[in-house]
Amino acid sequence: MNLAAVIVQAGGTGARLGGASKPDYLVGGRRLLDVFFAELAAAGFAGVSIVVAPGEVAVPPGAIRTLEDPPHGGPLAGISAGLAQLEGLPDSALVGLGACDAPLSPRLFPALAARLDRNDDRDLPLSLIDGAIPAAAEGNHRYLHGVYRLGALRKLELVRHGAIRSVFSILKLSAVEDPHDWCFDVDTPEEAEALAARL
Repeated sequence: MNLAAVIVQAGGTGARLGGASKPDYLVGGRRLLDVFFAELAAAGFAGVSIVVAPGEVAVPPGAIRTLEDPPHGGPLAGISAGLAQLEGLPDSALVGLGACDAPLSPRLFPALAARLDRNDDRDLPLSLIDGAIPAAAEGNHRYLHGVYRLGALRKLELVRHGAIRSVFSILKLSAVEDPHDWCFDVDTPEEAEALAARL
């Protein structure tokens, strides 16, 4: 898989998970953040790992921790903080976005990255594609689980508490089917049990 980097959001508390730190929430004896990184490794990822998380969250060895300043600025601010760690990479580099509460989403990264190398979307020429995202219901685009050209992310207005849909809507994106729903979120104990059953 030719991803140069992955930026994973790992902040916030899980109000519906008993107020636990989401990245530290245990499923099958493993933290959600650790499940995400295990899936990254299984997908063949060998690039730069950026974790957007507060200092009290332990990050995997080799990962770079960052956080928007001040904290609690929302996912767009988190992405901006992550991009600041990738200044040495060229605009052509492919970057995956992820979240610790969707820890199986790295399973779709190879297909998303391949879409940017070998486009089969006849409505959108390869040279115009800024990124690839998991297909979802109309109006419910999963921008935060996509793979993008770094230059495309750099041109976004990543403001604090900004509206994700309106910011990402300027990009030319190709949708990739997610037939196994790898990108499902874990927000409740019931969803955590469903994840445990899938692992």
